Amino acid sequence: MPRPGSGAANGRFMPMVSYANAQQLMANENWIANGGGGRALSDYYSAYANCDGESVWQASYLYKNEAS
Repeated sequence: MPRPGSGAANGRFMPMVSYANAQQLMANENWIANGGGGRALSDYYSAYANCDGESVWQASYLYKNEAS
């Protein structure tokens, strides 16, 4: 389960997770810390990948109207 991805480390695994707002990000972090998500995170790291650290970015999505 990807978490806030690691920084700019060329050649390293860096997942990207998108949240609609900071509240969703913090709800996920709370689940990992307090709601059993720690076990799921450990399973993910064991089975798939592990990152070097966390980094959070803020961005805006731009949508192009394909009908134009």
